[in-house]
Amino acid sequence: MKTRFPFAAALAGLALGALACQAQTPEATPPAPNPTSAPVAASQVLQTRTFKVQRDFFLVSVYPDDSESPAQDPFSPNYFPRPVRRKDPKALLEELGVAFKAQGSMASFDFKTSMLTATNTQEQLENLDAILTGFAPTPVRQGRVHLEVFSLPPFTARKALIAHPKEADLYAWLDAELAMPDPIVKLERHSITIVRGGQKAKTEAIDEIPHPTEFEAPKIPQSIGLPVAATPTAPNGNATYSPWPHTKPKPASFEFRHAGDTFELELTFLDGLESVDLNLAPETSRRVGIAKFGLREDIYQPIYETQRSTGQASGRLGQPILISTFSPPVNTGVPGGNTVERTWLLFVTVRPME
Repeated sequence: MKTRFPFAAALAGLALGALACQAQTPEATPPAPNPTSAPVAASQVLQTRTFKVQRDFFLVSVYPDDSESPAQDPFSPNYFPRPVRRKDPKALLEELGVAFKAQGSMASFDFKTSMLTATNTQEQLENLDAILTGFAPTPVRQGRVHLEVFSLPPFTARKALIAHPKEADLYAWLDAELAMPDPIVKLERHSITIVRGGQKAKTEAIDEIPHPTEFEAPKIPQSIGLPVAATPTAPNGNATYSPWPHTKPKPASFEFRHAGDTFELELTFLDGLESVDLNLAPETSRRVGIAKFGLREDIYQPIYETQRSTGQASGRLGQPILISTFSPPVNTGVPGGNTVERTWLLFVTVRPME
C-alpha cells in the first residue's frame, strides 16, 4: 500500500520553479548616469564689439628703420610719399597687448568705414577699449578772443572803477553808456582773434611808415662855377651874387615803423575747459607828427606815440576780463600830440568755438 505525501511534493515543486526562474532572469545592472557637458566660465564667454578708429591705424611703413627710407623732405626733389602696407589687425592688436587666447576670438577691420570689429572675452574687449582710447586724438579747443578798448575821462573812469569793482559789472556799465544818445564812453578798438588752446596768435592792423635812420654828411661841391651877379652893380660899386651852394644830408638807410594796433596772445584752457589762462601783449602806436633836426633844421624825423602792456590774466569763458588801462600822454609839446585827457580800459572776453 502506497503512502502519498501531497504537501511535501508541493514544496518540492515550488523550490524547483524558483531555481528555474533565477537561472533564466539575468541580474539587473544599475542605470548609468546621464553624461553632462562641463560648464563654461563666465569670463570665457565671447562678445562682439565694434570700434571707430583712424583709417591709418593698421598702416605701417615698409621701412622698419626710418634711416633706410628715402628723403622725406617735402621740398626735396627726391621726395615721394613713404610707402606703407596693411598689417593684420589681430597681429597688431596682439603686439599692443590684447590676447586672443579664447577659442573663436578674432579681429577684422573695414578700411572703407574705419570700423574695427573684435570678438573676444569681456576682459580683453575692455583692454582693447582702453588701448584705443589712448591712441584716440584729443580734441583741441579753440577760443574766440575779443579785445575791446573803451575810453572815457579820467575822473569818470576812476569813479566807475570804484563803483563797479567786479569786471562783469563794469563791462555792463560801459556797454549801457555806449547806448546813450550822447555817451561819455567811446569804443576805441574792437578786434577778434581765433586761437587754439596752447598756441600763440597775433593780430595786426598797421601802416608801415619808412623813416631814415642814418645820414650821409653834407659834402663840399667838387666843381664851382664863376659867380655871376644876380643884380646890376650897385652905386657903391658892389655887386650882389648868388648864394654859396648848400648841400643837405642824404639818408643812407631806412627803417619801417609800424603805426597801428598789434595784439599778441597765448591761450590755455583750464579746469575742464571752463576757465582760461592768457598771456597778453596789446600795443597801439601812432605817428603824431614830424620834428626837424640839425643846424639848418633840414633833417626830418617822425614822432610816434606808443602804448603797450604785457601781462597775464585768468578768467572764465564768456566773462569779460579787465587786463590793463592806458593813459595817453597829453600836452607834451610834441606837434600833433594829444590835447584831451582820456583813460583807456582794455577788456578781453574768450568765447569757446564748438
